[in-house]
Amino acid sequence: MPIRHRSHKIGDVATTDVMAIWQSCGFACEIIHHDYGDDLLVQTELNGQVDPHKIWVQVKSIENKGKLNMPDQITNYIERETVLKWIRSPDIVVFVVWSIIEKKGYWCVPALEFTEWDIHTYKGKKVKISVDNYSEFDVISAQQLAWFNRVSFYNKMLSQLLWIHFSCENYENDYDGYDYYGQYIEDADDVINRVNAMGQEFLRAIGFIKESCIEEKLIGELIIGREFVSLVEKNQADIDIYELNEMALQFLIANELENLTGYGPPRDITRAFAKAGVNFIKKFNPECL
Repeated sequence: MPIRHRSHKIGDVATTDVMAIWQSCGFACEIIHHDYGDDLLVQTELNGQVDPHKIWVQVKSIENKGKLNMPDQITNYIERETVLKWIRSPDIVVFVVWSIIEKKGYWCVPALEFTEWDIHTYKGKKVKISVDNYSEFDVISAQQLAWFNRVSFYNKMLSQLLWIHFSCENYENDYDGYDYYGQYIEDADDVINRVNAMGQEFLRAIGFIKESCIEEKLIGELIIGREFVSLVEKNQADIDIYELNEMALQFLIANELENLTGYGPPRDITRAFAKAGVNFIKKFNPECL
């Protein structure tokens, strides 16, 4: 008769426990039965809208209670090809070590720990993956990882558009007029329009603006900026109110994203999306500026 090994049993228990945490955030989860380095596929959503990206999860199950309570880190050794696949994935891959006895675990994102060059030059067939004991995997960290993946997605799209904008302006004769997805881009102004649209969509996602109005909490911050401008103008300083509010929005976006993701946000996002926010305010709430 076929034998069901102990490692398969505890692996299924750990995967089910980790999946329950993702599901408690309102995300859809699917168990990967053909395991090529991923145990779970997580489809995140925000305010009922499904995200155009996913999270892959590899679960490492353990029974040894002492291993989870080591002083600093939990160490695992993973095949080089698997780690390389994780790093190259357009979606983030989360590595979770889970104790089926204590019903808790810790996580890391290998793409934040290694580069392709690190793996290329790594000596040995397996890569040492260390998970810090302070990175507990729970509902809060799952939500932060969802936001981190969301921000990374926007940052990749924005970086591509900014490069296209640069190419349109500097290499007009060599630029073929199409983006990575094969969509036609007319000129540099078309790129700016797309960045504005994406930026305003992003500001809606983090709760700064609605369809045709700005949130009260943001109005308060911009009024402070407006009063500061009045004070500076009395001293005959040369300052642009739009630039000042753009700077204020950069700080507000950076602070909000750090709270949502647990990481500092990409610089391009804070700059470009703050500009998009000011353009939105000019159109719908100019009295705030």
